[in-house]
Amino acid sequence: MLDNNTFGLLNWLEWGVKFGSLGTRFGPCLDITVGGIKTFYVDTLKEGVVIKFSNGTRFFLMRSNFDSVPIAWANLTHNRKSLLNALAGITFAVLLMFMQIGFLNALLDSTIQLLQKIDADLFLVSKMTRSVIDNQEPFSKIRISQANRFPGVSRVDYLHIDNKVWKNPETGYEKMMRIVAFDPKNSVFLIPEIDSHLENLKKNDTVIIDRLSKKLFGPIFKGVKTEIGGKAVHVIGNFTLGTDFAARGTVMLSDANYLNIFQDREKVNAERARVEIGLIKILPGEDILQIARSLRQEFSDDLLVFTKEQIIQKERNYWLEGTPVGFVFGLGTVMGFVVGIIICYQILFTDIMNRIEQFATIKAMGYSNSYLTGTVIRQSLILATLGFIPGLIFSNLIYQTVSDWLHLPMIMSPAQAVVVFALTLVMSSISGWIASRKVLSADPAELF
Repeated sequence: MLDNNTFGLLNWLEWGVKFGSLGTRFGPCLDITVGGIKTFYVDTLKEGVVIKFSNGTRFFLMRSNFDSVPIAWANLTHNRKSLLNALAGITFAVLLMFMQIGFLNALLDSTIQLLQKIDADLFLVSKMTRSVIDNQEPFSKIRISQANRFPGVSRVDYLHIDNKVWKNPETGYEKMMRIVAFDPKNSVFLIPEIDSHLENLKKNDTVIIDRLSKKLFGPIFKGVKTEIGGKAVHVIGNFTLGTDFAARGTVMLSDANYLNIFQDREKVNAERARVEIGLIKILPGEDILQIARSLRQEFSDDLLVFTKEQIIQKERNYWLEGTPVGFVFGLGTVMGFVVGIIICYQILFTDIMNRIEQFATIKAMGYSNSYLTGTVIRQSLILATLGFIPGLIFSNLIYQTVSDWLHLPMIMSPAQAVVVFALTLVMSSISGWIASRKVLSADPAELF
C-alpha cells in the first residue's frame, strides 16, 4: 500500500479528480501486487494518470507543466527539522564564499584608498616600481621639473613614500609605519583635514597621523610627542584614511621634515634628489590621454605614466596577481564553492533516500527521467535561494563588524551579492544533478 508520504506527494500532483470515463490510454499499465493480492494499478493516459485501488476507488491525476515545483517544495517542507538543517548547511557555504570574496575585496580596496585620495590627473613612477604603495622605487626629482614644461600641464607635485620606525610614546615599543611626505605649499590630497594643517606642517618636526592607525602605535591625538626614525616629532592633528594589508598606520609630514629624519648627510642629499611618485595636474579642457602619450614618449627610458584609473588598476593587479594573497583568497572562494556542493549533495541525497519509494511510484506512473531530474534540481534551487537569504544577512553583519574593528573597507556591494548568489545557484544545480542519479536508478517493482 502507498504510505502517507506518497499520498502527500500525489496530492501535489493532483490538479483535478475525476471518476467514470478517464480518457485515452497514453502509456503502459502497471499492476502492483502485494502478497499475491492486487493492491492497485497505475494506468498512464494522455490526459494524466489513473490510480485504481482494489476497492474500486479510482483517482485521475491531470498532468501539469507546473507540478514539479510543488513536488520539490513538498519534499523540502514535509519535515521542518530536516529543512532547517539543510538551510543551515547552505547558509554556511554561502557565508564561506562571502567571507573569502569580502576579505579579498577589502584587501584590494584598502590598498588603493591612498591613491584614490590623491588630487592628480597623471602619475609618474619608476619602471622598477611593482607596487606604488608597498614596493616602490625612487626616480630623479629632475623628471618632475621636466614634466612641468609640457603644454597643458597645470602643476606638478611629488610624494615621498617610505616606512620608518614609530615609537609608542607610552610603552617605547617601536613599529614600522608608513611615511608620506609632500610639499605643503600645495594641496595634493582630497582630504579636507589634511588641507587644514598645511600651514602648521611647514613648521619644524610636525606631523599628522591617521586616526584609524592601529592601537599598537599608542596615543596618536593632537599634542602627543614621540619619535620617527629616532627624530623627535609632535603630532599637530589627525586625518581619516584607513589601514591596509601593507601598513598598519600612516603619518604625513612635509618634505623638509622628512629629510630631517635622516641623520647622515649623504642620505639627506640622496633623498632630496629623488622621489617615489610624481603628480601632474592638467589644465581644464586639455586632453589628458594625449598629454599622457606625450609624457610616455619623453620618459620612456625610465618612467611609467599612468592616469589615475590606470595606476589604481595597476595596484589592484599587483595584489591580485603579484602576491600570494590574491591566490589564497581566490582558493578559499573555490573551496567554499566545493564545500557547498558537497553539503548540498549530502542534503539532497539523504532526502532522496528517505523518499525513494515516492519517487519510484511517480516513475511507475509514467513520468520521465528528465522530469525526475528536474524535480531534484528544482529542489536544490529552492534550497539555494532560501539558504542564500540568511547567508546574505549574516555576511552583511560580519562585514560591518570587521569594518568597525579592523578599519578595512569591507562593504557588501550589489555586484558581490549577485556573484555569490549565482555561485550558489550553480553549486546547488550541480549537487542536484549528481543526486538525481539515485532517483533514476529506482526500480518501482522492488518497492512492493
